[in-house]
Amino acid sequence: MCRPDQEQAVAGSSSTPGQCAYRVVNTSKDAILAERASKVDTPVSRVIGLIGRKGLAEGAGLIIQLCNSALSFFMRFAIDVVSVDVDSTVCHQGQRI
Repeated sequence: MCRPDQEQAVAGSSSTPGQCAYRVVNTSKDAILAERASKVDTPVSRVIGLIGRKGLAEGAGLIIQLCNSALSFFMRFAIDVVSVDVDSTVCHQGQRI
């Protein structure tokens, strides 16, 4: 079940139907990083990640919880990565990985 600050993903969105979509915001710069980000928080969903996708829709993203690295094996497109600590403070950024 989604919290009130989340929205339920619908068919045709970048998120899987039934999942919550998250809005990711850089509050120090008041910049939206993703309008509709899906969250992966299980070992299996983290391994699958973006494998097999042809890309991400404009404004889409993927939140990987409990992760200290991002692997891009078998991916067909480059990604930007933002790593945050437990307080949601950005500690690393990578572009077009």
